[in-house]
Amino acid sequence: MKDIGGMNIEQIGLLNASWGAAVIVAGFGAGWLADHTSERLAIAGGFLIEGLGLVLLIQARGFGGFFIAMLIFGFGSGSLMPAYQSLISKVVPEDKRGLAFGLFGTSLGLLSLPFPWIGAQLWERFGPQTPFWFTVLACAISIPIAWLKFRHPKVEAQAGE
Repeated sequence: MKDIGGMNIEQIGLLNASWGAAVIVAGFGAGWLADHTSERLAIAGGFLIEGLGLVLLIQARGFGGFFIAMLIFGFGSGSLMPAYQSLISKVVPEDKRGLAFGLFGTSLGLLSLPFPWIGAQLWERFGPQTPFWFTVLACAISIPIAWLKFRHPKVEAQAGE
């Protein structure tokens, strides 16, 4: 953001704070959406919003554009975790939920370990926007997967009756 967007430390801090605030606000909406519709809608919608925020981030040229992009990206990011937690709580037996939440967080951390290095390689070899485009692609691929796979058959069968 400093090199490409020409921002100072305070502006970068404000952008990070706006992202964090959007994550917090989105959690309430995503939790409500997961409770009243389905987790897969919140997860697929979260990936869609997150991808849109990243596209806007890639296209941003000034502080205002970065600010809007970070807000939207934060709303997308914040939409995912409440829906994941709700889905886990519905499909994992009560006596195994602590383990399931722990394994979920651990697996996310382990899978994420190489990505800063991969992103740096993409940045250096192909340009600063490249790692972000890969993330947009990952979000786009995740939307249909979430929609088709993250459903609770018993709940949806009862809703259809």
